[in-house]
Parts: sequence; C-alpha cells; structure tokens
Amino acid sequence: MNVTHQARGTAHHELGPNEPGELLARGSQVVMEYLNNKKATRETLDKDGWLHTGDIGYVDNEGYFVITYPLKELIKVKELPVSPAELDGALRGHPALDDAAVKGLLDGYSGERPKAYIANAISWPTALELYSRQ
Repeated sequence: MNVTHQARGTAHHELGPNEPGELLARGSQVVMEYLNNKKATRETLDKDGWLHTGDIGYVDNEGYFVITYPLKELIKVKELPVSPAELDGALRGHPALDDAAVKGLLDGYSGERPKAYIANAISWPTALELYSRQ
C-alpha cells in the first residue's frame, strides 16, 4: 500500500508531528471520485489528489493518524473554529453537572454561537425560592 498522509493547518501547509490540523490522505487506495457526484468530488478531493477526510487531528511521532473530532462539527464564531467536544468536556468536568452538550446556533453578529444544554447533578434553588426564604 502506498498512502501518504498529513495534517494541514489553516494556511494549507503541512504540519509537524503532534500539531493538530485537518487530516488528508493521498495514494492508490484513496477514492478517485464520487460516482455521479461531481460536487462531492470537488468538495472532498483537491487538485493535487489529496482527500480531505473532514477530521481534525494530528500525525503522531510514529506516523499514525490521531483523530480528535470531526471538522464539520466545528462551530465558526467570527470565523474562528470552536470545538463543541472541547466545550462539552469542560462543562462535564464541573461537579454540579450530570451531562452537557454544546451545539452551534446561527447568529447574525458572529455567524454562529455555541449554546450549551446541561443537566444539573444537584438541585439549585431558584431566585424565587431564595427570596421566599428571607
């Protein structure tokens, strides 16, 4: 098998080991085109024959792909990529939360904005309950 792979940064240059970027592959085992779907072919394969996997990750010191999250799940806030998975993880680490999920919502100002959906692990008193105790 003769497959070349690399991670590329936002400026489309090849990154070094353990540097995260979009994962690409090229070689005789890589698809040449999508059958009867020129649009998908154009969106996935570049002019140099690189297949854009749609994943963010890095090539480790031994040359293996490590996938961290899908590129299409990124939320673009003022053109900056924000990973919902990273936000999920940060929220889930809070002891007051049972679970969390972050999703991108369209926003007229920033393009998209993250919105968190959370499940509390403990019951917090509402403002009305606190007021009524006084």
